[in-house]
Amino acid sequence: MEDTYKSFEGLTARELRKLIKTKGRKGDLNCTQNDSPTAKEMLALSKKYINILYSGYVIGKPREDWRVSVEGFSIPDVSAEEAVALLLEFDNADEKTAEKCDVEPDGDLVYYMRFWWD
Repeated sequence: MEDTYKSFEGLTARELRKLIKTKGRKGDLNCTQNDSPTAKEMLALSKKYINILYSGYVIGKPREDWRVSVEGFSIPDVSAEEAVALLLEFDNADEKTAEKCDVEPDGDLVYYMRFWWD
């Protein structure tokens, strides 16, 4: 059987919704990746952070476990206050702790943040 795994990175919320609609299953929005928030919860962040980008992978047919999995997201131009709120929400000691979180300066008083679970 051919390998149907294909990773993606840098998808907008609109592109991710389209990918899930065309390549995914109905339940993919409610799936998690290694204790991550659900894809639905991560997509909800796009209402507040319009420049959020998503990463993950697609397992295609004919595999029985075909799906779209969201492994993480990145947000450029985050203020210090937003950075603290995101860290408290996604990088604390609860079950949704990010496996990795990068916070880097991205200009004057803004940050680039990346969270992922793989």
